[in-house]
Amino acid sequence: MNLTKQKNKGFGLIELLVAISVMTIVSATILTKHKAFDSAVVLRNQAYEVAFTLREAQNLAVSAAYNPDSATGNEYRQRYGVRFDLNEPRVYRLFKDNDGNGVYTHDSGEEYGAPGILDPRFSFTYLKEISGDDVDGPLEVMFERPNFDAVFDPTYLSGGIVIGLSAENGMIREIQVTRTGQISVLD
Repeated sequence: MNLTKQKNKGFGLIELLVAISVMTIVSATILTKHKAFDSAVVLRNQAYEVAFTLREAQNLAVSAAYNPDSATGNEYRQRYGVRFDLNEPRVYRLFKDNDGNGVYTHDSGEEYGAPGILDPRFSFTYLKEISGDDVDGPLEVMFERPNFDAVFDPTYLSGGIVIGLSAENGMIREIQVTRTGQISVLD
């Protein structure tokens, strides 16, 4: 007769419950943090997308092609710009200033390509001067050959502008454009 004890192999009920509860806590933590992380990454990407559109306007203006139908008489000096309007907080428009008046004219054929539309979770929340003063009304950031310098409308803006892009959860990214044409995404 064999009287040796057999060793129990496998998990007991308590061990199994502890393992499941630890996995549940870790999974819940990861899922809640993932949403905030995802929102931060997408907000940053949206800010860079807006900055790239500003850079595209700058490049189009500096490398302007011959335009014999120019209303301004400056066949090589077309202004390109981007318009921001807090009344349309999710839309920005790349435009070509065909009539040379220094502002975006709606329904005049000045829009260059499709308007930029932000992800529904984000919106433009403020337009400010670098000094911190609010910008009244819509804002146009324009560029004109031969310089990389930015031209703003309203024209009273002196040193540059800051465009606030925010998420529903309160995170903010800022895009800064200086008078000298430097375009930056700030943390």
